[in-house]
Order: sequence, then structure tokens, then C-alpha cells
Amino acid sequence: MTRRILHVVPLLVAAGIALTIVAMRTDGRDTDGSPPPATATPVADDSGKLTAERSTQPTATATPEPTVEKRRLNPDSFQAGAAILLYRSDEGWEEDINRWYNYLAERGVNAVCLNFPIFTDGATSNQVFASERTPSDQDLRFAISQAHRMGFTVFLRPLLDVGILTQGSPYDWRGTLRPSSIPTWFNNYGDLILHYARLAEEEKVETLSVGVELVSLATSQPEEWRSLIAKVREVYAGQVTYSANWDELSRVTFWGDVDVIAIDAYFYLDVSDTPSVEEMVSAWSRETDVGAPLDIIQSAHDTWGKPVILSEFGMAAEAGAEKRAWDWGGDSPATEQDLTAQANYYRAGFIATDRPFIRGCYVWVVTPSEDPMKGDPRTDFSPWGKPAEAVISEFYRTKSP
Repeated sequence: MTRRILHVVPLLVAAGIALTIVAMRTDGRDTDGSPPPATATPVADDSGKLTAERSTQPTATATPEPTVEKRRLNPDSFQAGAAILLYRSDEGWEEDINRWYNYLAERGVNAVCLNFPIFTDGATSNQVFASERTPSDQDLRFAISQAHRMGFTVFLRPLLDVGILTQGSPYDWRGTLRPSSIPTWFNNYGDLILHYARLAEEEKVETLSVGVELVSLATSQPEEWRSLIAKVREVYAGQVTYSANWDELSRVTFWGDVDVIAIDAYFYLDVSDTPSVEEMVSAWSRETDVGAPLDIIQSAHDTWGKPVILSEFGMAAEAGAEKRAWDWGGDSPATEQDLTAQANYYRAGFIATDRPFIRGCYVWVVTPSEDPMKGDPRTDFSPWGKPAEAVISEFYRTKSP
């Protein structure tokens, strides 16, 4: 599989009236989304060991108005989601988050996926750690509590950054890890995931992903993942998932241990160079060398009896990207910007995947430092401020809470 270029670039990283929201938790608890008092919280250092972290709260800002239009009412409610990529906060970060939350809420979004980076030293390294570019626990608590105050539900995803991996080989990414010691890697990775599971429990986060696109390890070490999931459940009562890359979905064998199947849904579509919406809708059911996309998703649901969410969905605003949604575009180097193609891809994808067992979709991506009101002329993945935004908003508003 050709690796997705998006994650190589660092930092490409709604009107409700009540302040109280119902948290979509398997334990049935309610939450007011208020942050806990400032306490020293452990965080992994560059060696992978947990150390004490600063306890300073972020700069106080005005609480945003709770404006989510269709707040989710139960765990089966559709997750009309937006994926947000959070790196270490800079000055004004809190204002950026609040601005985006208001913007997304006004466009029918009711769930946010907070993606944040964790790191390793290379494809063969046993180390996994938080770095100076990983948001602090206080940063994460702020982002989570503000989302809850507005009525969003929260999906938390630690995401292994691939920048250092591609420095070793242009073919390496998070899906090609081959640590020299599998037990040591899982010990270090597990410590970090358990730290964030405890934070997620304290903040009553609705869903937590224990891994994202870790193809080589997810398909070869199922017992290690079952063990990690069991440990996570000891400290976290929300929904647990693993986010599979589109081409590993049928090869993951521990879906029975999670609550929901999550897919980063950049499927290959067998289409022409300038496909219509109708052609792309048909392509979701058309055979490719790895199978028909909808058949792959349906088979996973039927086999494991689990609901499905599309934890990443979308394509870059480039001509030709319909065929290779995981990449910047259909060609390399990149072709010209094509805003209509991006909008059509979203419309076709929403039509094709509008199935009862698909319980959510998170469009990729929000970068908090960008101003959504200015639009974005770049040929990147963000649909916000572009024609695709109207397609997303239209579809999300058709979904029942």
C-alpha cells in the first residue's frame, strides 16, 4: 500500500440551550463537562517513563455558548463528527479551540475527535513517548471540557506521528512498525495508553481509541492487543475501539474485544479520472484488488456484530484524488486544486455509506490555528470553508440525534 502523505507533514496537523449534557457512556453516567482541579498529572517523557507534569491551568477564557444543534442522546446516536488535530498549544490556542467549536456546531457537527501525537524513535524502536509537541494533560482537559460544555461528545485518539519514521525510509509509517522487542514496545505503548485512558475516565470521554493504523502490529499481535484492551477497561468505562486503516480491516482479529469498529476509510475507488457523483457511489460497491469497500465494511459488521464508525473520512481538494483518498492527490507531484471533486467525493461517500450499522463519520481535518472564516485555497484535506463544507452540513442535519 502506498503510504498516506497527509500524516507525514507535522501539524496537518453546535443550537442547544442546556449547559448539562448526557454523556454517552457505557456506565450511563451524566457529566457537566467541568474540568477537575489542577493537580500534578503523570505524563510520559522521551524515555517512555511517566513523570510528574506541571499543574498550571490554561489561561481562563469565556465559556462558549452551548450551541450543538442535535446533541447525541444515547450511544447509538449518529456521530456527526469532525476530526481535530492537536499539537502542543501555542499562545491563543484556547481561543482557536473555542472559535472552531462554535464554527463546527453551527454546521451540524455533534461530535469531535481529538487526535494528538505521540512519538517513537524509528520503525524498529521499542520506545513510545509523549514529547514537547504532544499536548499537555491540561491542554487535553481544556479541549475535552470545552467540547462537553457545548454539547459535543468526544472521541480521543492518541496518534503515532510518522515524521521521524519517514526520515529513516520513505516507505515507513505507523503501519510498518517492527520493534526489536515486541514485549518491550507493548509495555511502553501500553503505559502511555493507560495514562490517557485514566485521563479519559476522569473527563468522562465517550470513546477512546487504543491505536490508530498500526497495521503491522495489529495484524500480527492480537493477544497483545486483547491484553491492552482488558487493562484499559479496568480504568476506563467508556467505549473502546481500535482505528483500522482501510486495508487492514479484514485482517484484525480482536474486533470482538472492542465496542465499535473504527475505520480510517480512505478506500481505493475504481473510477475514471473525472468521476461523477453517481460513478463514485457505484464504486463503493465495485470490486478492487482488496475487495469492494462496502462489502469489506459490511463483512466486518456481520462477522463481529459491532457497529461501525468512519474515524477518518475525506479526500484532498485535488484533481484525481478520488482514486487514492489516502494520498494528497491522484498523481505525484500534486495536481491542480479541484474543490468540486472534493465536494462530490463527500456527497457520494455519504450516499454510499448511509447504512444503519454505520453510526458515525469524522471528516478530516481541523487544524486549530487556521481561521475557518477565511476559507482555505490550499489543496489539503480540510473541507472547511470550501464547497464540501455545505455537503457535510447538509448530510449531518439529516441524521437523527
